[in-house]
Amino acid sequence: LGPRQETQDKLTSLGYGFFIPIFFIVTGANLDLKALVADPKSLSLIPLVLIGFFIAKIGLIPVLRRRFKPQNALAGGFLLTTTITLVIPTLTVGRNLDILSDQQSGAFTLAAVIACVAGPILFNTFFQPEPEHFKKTKVTFIGGNLLTVPIAQHLSPDRYEVKLVTDKPENYHTYNSEINIALAAYTESALKAAGAYDCDIMVLGDFDADTNYDLATMALAEKVPRIIARFAPKDATSDRYDRLRAQGVEVFNALEANVALLRSLIETPSTLQILDDTVAGIYEITVRNSRFAGLELKNLPFIDDITVSQIYRNKKFVAPHGDTQIHLGDHLIFSGDKHVIRDIREQVEKLN
Repeated sequence: LGPRQETQDKLTSLGYGFFIPIFFIVTGANLDLKALVADPKSLSLIPLVLIGFFIAKIGLIPVLRRRFKPQNALAGGFLLTTTITLVIPTLTVGRNLDILSDQQSGAFTLAAVIACVAGPILFNTFFQPEPEHFKKTKVTFIGGNLLTVPIAQHLSPDRYEVKLVTDKPENYHTYNSEINIALAAYTESALKAAGAYDCDIMVLGDFDADTNYDLATMALAEKVPRIIARFAPKDATSDRYDRLRAQGVEVFNALEANVALLRSLIETPSTLQILDDTVAGIYEITVRNSRFAGLELKNLPFIDDITVSQIYRNKKFVAPHGDTQIHLGDHLIFSGDKHVIRDIREQVEKLN
């Protein structure tokens, strides 16, 4: 089944707002506290079970330390111990198999309830908010020429960390005073030494299609997240163009770009005017700030300043509505005033 995102959001709200509260009410009603208190052996199980819950999650703390400082990773470990939905069905099976008595089952249930209450309290006690970080997108241009240099110069330094690499000494000396450019041979070892693969986006802008094909192949082997390659018009006798696209490389050429531009001028002149406007524009931002996760589109603090046209999520476009929930990693495509875009980016793309 593949329900629409709006349907998934409504089912989630129904589950958390109606069925899960009933689950906890029934769990509490079935807990026989009098019988549990009357059995000292079962009571002694509670602290042992609590310790067991925490030990079971210790292995995840090193994983959390990759992203958070040690104290916050420990706080996350306490939060992960808050589990009850898996405990209750397990106890039911244990009672049906006569492995656990009602008192022992009650001890496990009470320990799970205590963990659900104590976990968030311990998390708030140990957790220290870390400063928010705005992650710049690292872009490497291969080929220093009249195509790549102007684009690199126009990318906002607040959003992008740009590096150019060329194998031509004359181009290096021409542009060295204008932009951050390195001179290196187009070999895998030389590009590694120049730090070319340490990027989020690699743009292969050499004017030679064969060179760009070889560079794209090396970039794929180095697991570069996003690769954009320039090619001449597609050669009908070669399948290299299709092979690269099949592997996720974004391919462009001047002829297709000019055709698309001219077609836009004819069919949608107002859209092209927005792209070229000095005040308004079309933008795309990635939701990295967890504060916006789960927030409905209509409740975004800046929604009155922009018009969201599409949401790109999990390689699919989602038609936005006022009650559409925002997810981490969503790409919001919207139009708006250029004067507000910087503030919106700082809010939405901060890592926290």
